[in-house]
Amino acid sequence: MLTALVRTLEKLTGIEVIVEPTNVESDRPHLKVVPKGIKLQREGKPVVVDQKDGEKTAITGIPYRATWDFELYLHLKGGNTNNTLVGKAIEASILLAEKFENGKPIKVESEREFLAPSIMALPGGLLQLRKVQNGKFYNLEDEKHSLFLYEEVWEGSLTFVVLRLWEVPKVQEITAKDKTTGKEVEVKNG
Repeated sequence: MLTALVRTLEKLTGIEVIVEPTNVESDRPHLKVVPKGIKLQREGKPVVVDQKDGEKTAITGIPYRATWDFELYLHLKGGNTNNTLVGKAIEASILLAEKFENGKPIKVESEREFLAPSIMALPGGLLQLRKVQNGKFYNLEDEKHSLFLYEEVWEGSLTFVVLRLWEVPKVQEITAKDKTTGKEVEVKNG
């Protein structure tokens, strides 16, 4: 889902996306995704995901709605000769506002993928973003250059369905007690 989120943000904005934690710091305009956490809410009954070649063994999954919260930072760095950085900041800010401030969820296209050996994300998700901090300029002045950073802060959430998977084993033997006679009855597989 992370790859699908990055692809969606880059497609909508045309701005490079970097995911934290990373040791890469870009001087180019970029969006930085900083994960905050995932909330899970169980939804519905277990479902059969896969049946092995007509056998009775099945892969079963319990569906959960996952909501992945993150912060999104717009970063632009550079000098401000002839108000170049100010113009780029206004342009990028308007672009993000047009794409994300309409209140409608954005569909995230994704494939079915395993997030861990026993956790599978189903295709598709919904992305919502809202601005939490208006843009600010920071002085990054050093001895040689007069550089600035423009930063806007957004909160986002990506909602998608995951399945907690497990293999239901074949039944080898069942022992039951007849209530009327008190006798135990054994049923064996094969």
